Amino acid sequence: TIRNIGGHGIVVTSYTIDGTEFDGYTMVEGMINNTKAYSYTVGKYPFYVHSNIIMITDWRLENCIFASENCTSWMYFDRISGWYLTDVQCYGKATENGLYSKFASGAQIENLTLDGIMSGGLFIDAQIGSVNITNVHINVHPDATEDIYAIRQVGGSENTNSLTVANVNINIPNETNPSNLYLHRGS
Repeated sequence: TIRNIGGHGIVVTSYTIDGTEFDGYTMVEGMINNTKAYSYTVGKYPFYVHSNIIMITDWRLENCIFASENCTSWMYFDRISGWYLTDVQCYGKATENGLYSKFASGAQIENLTLDGIMSGGLFIDAQIGSVNITNVHINVHPDATEDIYAIRQVGGSENTNSLTVANVNINIPNETNPSNLYLHRGS
């Protein structure tokens, strides 16, 4: 169990501790399983993956819980390839997206629960290869009043078959009044 003090919960990055990015093209074969991570700071993420140049590849994220009462997103991924996420639960309150992914390729996401979104479930930004999503459960936060989208896709691959989605469930509490509900919005 990881609880942060003023920062992100778990960080996977291509930077050294002094802020210099590693040379090379990839970082490979990591695994995080049976882990709980909490982030209590606004603007920080319980799970944060960041790279500026290289792809962070071939990681497995299994049976994890990420929580925050007021984060932008529970999970943020930047430049990932070949990642496999399964049986991940996120809860609390995510003000923008449950999961934010930028420059993803070859990612498989299944059995994901996002409990407490205010606006978006999964945000797929500038996708560069295939992303497969299966069995996603989205619970809208009772305070949500804006547009709600299960999946939002912006920019990225020209291949229309590069994002596949199956079995998305959205739960909106009776007392919640979002403006609009979108299953898929974007390109």
